[in-house]
Amino acid sequence: MTQTYQILVVEDNPGDRMLITDYLEDEIAQLNLHLAVDFSSTRSFLHTTREKIDVILLDLSLPDMEGQSLLEEVMQLSGDIPIIVLTGYTNLDFAKKSLALGASDYLLKDDLSGTFLFKSIIYSIERNEYLLQVKESKRRYSDLFQLSPIPMWLYDVESLRFLDVNEAAVHHYGYSKAEFAEMTIEDIRPASELPRLHEAVQISKEMESQYFEGEFIHCKKDGEMIMVEMRSNVTYVEGRKAEIVLANDVTEKHKIQQRLHTNTYLVETRERKRISSAIHDGLQQMLLAAYMRFENIKTQIDFTGKSRIAERFNEAVDLLSEGMSQARSLAHELVPIEVEEDGLSSAVDQLLSNHRINDLQIDFEENLEDMRLPIDLEVLLFRLVQEGMNNIVKHAAASEVLIRLKKEHGFIELCIRDNGRGFDVTKISNSSFGISSMKSRVKDAAGTLQINAQINNGTQINVRIPLKE
Repeated sequence: MTQTYQILVVEDNPGDRMLITDYLEDEIAQLNLHLAVDFSSTRSFLHTTREKIDVILLDLSLPDMEGQSLLEEVMQLSGDIPIIVLTGYTNLDFAKKSLALGASDYLLKDDLSGTFLFKSIIYSIERNEYLLQVKESKRRYSDLFQLSPIPMWLYDVESLRFLDVNEAAVHHYGYSKAEFAEMTIEDIRPASELPRLHEAVQISKEMESQYFEGEFIHCKKDGEMIMVEMRSNVTYVEGRKAEIVLANDVTEKHKIQQRLHTNTYLVETRERKRISSAIHDGLQQMLLAAYMRFENIKTQIDFTGKSRIAERFNEAVDLLSEGMSQARSLAHELVPIEVEEDGLSSAVDQLLSNHRINDLQIDFEENLEDMRLPIDLEVLLFRLVQEGMNNIVKHAAASEVLIRLKKEHGFIELCIRDNGRGFDVTKISNSSFGISSMKSRVKDAAGTLQINAQINNGTQINVRIPLKE
């Protein structure tokens, strides 16, 4: 179906009005033409018409108003209707100004033709439709941003200044929008978090497109410290690189996770001790008794000329010995007694000593000294080092290992780094028991675990767990 165009022509000169009408009727098959001869009649028409006007052709010299004032008044009345300025005066500066004010096009009457005018109308209508779509898209974005129940903000990557914040951020952090406008994202971080913030910002500056997520400590206006789960992505505002951030307060979630982790640890420890005791006092003692009897029988049997029997007998004794050794190791792994008795640093040092074989250089850095942590946290960190070392020995083919264990600004940070063969981090399987086990344990303690690795360039595991208040 051919489109019917609704066009308002605002022109006081009868000759120009007739010429424009002829041009339009020659080019447009379905045309509803509306005429106005001054600003007053234009205003009256726009106030009363029920027609959806597609475009306004506006002469800037009318009996009751002209120039910039006329253009501004008609634009205010017309709303989203595109306006094409028609004039007999060549003034490049005013042409630029008209377009800057919002006119869709600026045409000289002396240069008009039917085809030229029609193309300008089609372009103006299509451009206006596109701009309206952009405007609607921005409105939807603004609604998603402003009406989100979770704090959100937009900040400039270079200056770190807040560009915009939503109402949830104002309510949750206690600052007004005016106060946020004078602040940078550094102002809602305690001093201890600034190095991590600067590191994350630097990564964002270097990457064209960067999705980021992590947990940080933030500070409200009243001084309250909160744990925040952040997700952000790069965007551009007026040509400048920015980041849009969603900040979810997970402080209470962490407290619940920590309490749950403690309770889980107590139950798990009690069950581990029960199993360890059953192995030590039951299975291991039975194996020991059997071993001693076999050794006693060995001294009483004459194996002369019975080498085959003697060989099998010795094999059975060796299997019993190996069974006792494995039972003893299993009981020890179930309950790392040295952690409870000697502390985390000493237990880790002892564990690493057992791995310093075959020219594997292991450096251990720590600042805990004799400080004791909650026993559930000590056991967790010991298990992480144990699992990490097992993975390095089995898979990494490394010659150098660094274990760093430090208390920093209310967190315990563990780093396990090797110079081995590495792997492709993007291809880590969620079903990989070692990695999955480590992530699960750290998550239960309300901590974070990050893995950085490159093929033939080693692996680094960073663990960060908050200390309980």
